[in-house]
Amino acid sequence: MNDVTLNPDSKSFAKLYKQQGYNTAYIGKWHVDGNGRSAFIPKERRQGFDYWKALECSHSYNNSNYWGNDDKLHSWEGYDAAAQTKDAITYIETQAKKESPFCLILSWGPPHAPYKTAPKEFSGFI
Repeated sequence: MNDVTLNPDSKSFAKLYKQQGYNTAYIGKWHVDGNGRSAFIPKERRQGFDYWKALECSHSYNNSNYWGNDDKLHSWEGYDAAAQTKDAITYIETQAKKESPFCLILSWGPPHAPYKTAPKEFSGFI
């Protein structure tokens, strides 16, 4: 279900992982805040994720934004799925150097309409 606000007081797997010492991360399309597709998502509605680069929803995959841990709106460079993947790789490489475990969710918007907006290196699959 889209655009429905999750209860910020409910148990989530990110909160449960944090209780076990995990660093938790979310990158990409959130789509469960229900307070406006580009609206700011405060920490208390992020369901326990520490590392945060997410936006409720955008279908403008070549020009999309995200809210960061600094609570500022940022823009993904280029095709957002590729930029989000690069960010996820960087996060994994950073976490791999630490002793504590981590949990990362990477939530791409595509494949989703509009389908023909992907860069040429990805368009052969459409």
